[in-house]
Amino acid sequence: MAKKVKFLDNFNCKINNVVYLAVCKLCHDAGLEEKAYVGQTTQPLHKRFNSHRYCFAEADMKRDKSALALHSRIVHKDKCELSDFMLFVLCQVTTPRLLDKKESYLINLFRTNTIGINRMNVRR
Repeated sequence: MAKKVKFLDNFNCKINNVVYLAVCKLCHDAGLEEKAYVGQTTQPLHKRFNSHRYCFAEADMKRDKSALALHSRIVHKDKCELSDFMLFVLCQVTTPRLLDKKESYLINLFRTNTIGINRMNVRR
């Protein structure tokens, strides 16, 4: 069953305190369920995605520090880049303390912890 969620459609890369959805275009186009990741950041969004981008660019030892880069390695045999993900901002919260609660709710809503990218074991 498809989920209906309103995305923030008026934001820029400097927005912070957000929960975002990253959807793998390769999995989406192939009809695979294992295609989405829900994440959060207190930093400006562009800095968070620079961290993901760094993990794609580095050797294998860094790939397991980003769920998106790990997805690329495991599912697509490193033939997927950060540009292969569509980004949606799901919500912005007023305080960082609300991020964990909102992220958890959205992970469960989209089931990304059972059929999505959030279920991958990422080292912190």
